[in-house]
Amino acid sequence: MGKLMEKFDKLSDDEKTNISILIHGIDNIIELDDKLIFDNKEEPTIEDEYLQIRNILTKYFDDTEWELVHCNLDLIKPNTKVYDSQYQRTYNHVTNSANWDFVPYNKEQINELSSVREKIFLFYNGSCGNRATHRLMSFHYLLDYNILDKILYSILEPLDNLKYDFFDWIDSIHETDTDWRKYDSFFKKSPYLLDVDLGEHYFVDLNQQYKTVPQNSLDLPFNHIKETYFSLVTESFFFEPHWCEDKSLFDISEKTYKAVLTQPFIIMARPGILKYLRKKGFDTFDDVFNNSYDEVENDWERFQLIMKEVNRVCNLEPETLHEIYLNCIDRVANNQEQFFSFRGEIK
Repeated sequence: MGKLMEKFDKLSDDEKTNISILIHGIDNIIELDDKLIFDNKEEPTIEDEYLQIRNILTKYFDDTEWELVHCNLDLIKPNTKVYDSQYQRTYNHVTNSANWDFVPYNKEQINELSSVREKIFLFYNGSCGNRATHRLMSFHYLLDYNILDKILYSILEPLDNLKYDFFDWIDSIHETDTDWRKYDSFFKKSPYLLDVDLGEHYFVDLNQQYKTVPQNSLDLPFNHIKETYFSLVTESFFFEPHWCEDKSLFDISEKTYKAVLTQPFIIMARPGILKYLRKKGFDTFDDVFNNSYDEVENDWERFQLIMKEVNRVCNLEPETLHEIYLNCIDRVANNQEQFFSFRGEIK
């Protein structure tokens, strides 16, 4: 045990337990280069959690002796290192998996992508409960707009026991004046599967579209890209989480990076995600979509703007859609090139 770990061991049991909870395990504490690293890079630490850790550690350590690593891209504080861990996770998988042999696009793949599609948006959804209620809300709008038949969509879990607690919580804040129980029968028919059947937490390739055993959240078949023009991404967080209402939370997941690698996209997420992608050199197709939603802080207003834009795009003439897409293929290829040169660190 190094001298800094010995120093940490002198904290009270309550203090050590609290820090362990905040960084998701005591094993995430590493002594490296005369510094104690609290490695929480897989989770988005919020400001209140950071302050709890700092208030404990400053009683025992100088600021030069410790560092907190995390992935809340909006929380840049003393003694922190912000890391885009989901980029690194996606990068490591994409560069090592035979299932991603279609990127970067070559001439043959670009030729395949030049065909006309029947579907407009690719819309993957895994879990749709609690913090992911915005995914169910999206389906409500797609059904209301009568455009669901233009979407290639999935819901990967049965919703027989659908609960509406989070809908009610949203209504209590935003007064949506919406009957969220309207399409209960649609959700109770789920899961809606494209290429996966999780079953007992196992991945099943229903249509034999992969070359090796796929990973549910990191893989997608090239066929789905060839069948759709754009991606509609529902990120892990959209509404400000109830457990950090007074603080900012902003992270990015593999869901966004899979879209960046494959298609033009609309992203349903916390505000500022497109700004972040632009800062890292990615094309966010601002001339294709009305991306003003990215600057809207009010969650309900941002949600409605996004769905309105999805509806607008889905009602464009097929010839117009195809022309727009063809003009974007080279820009997607440029995003691929940028993806492979970016390493996920926030400077």
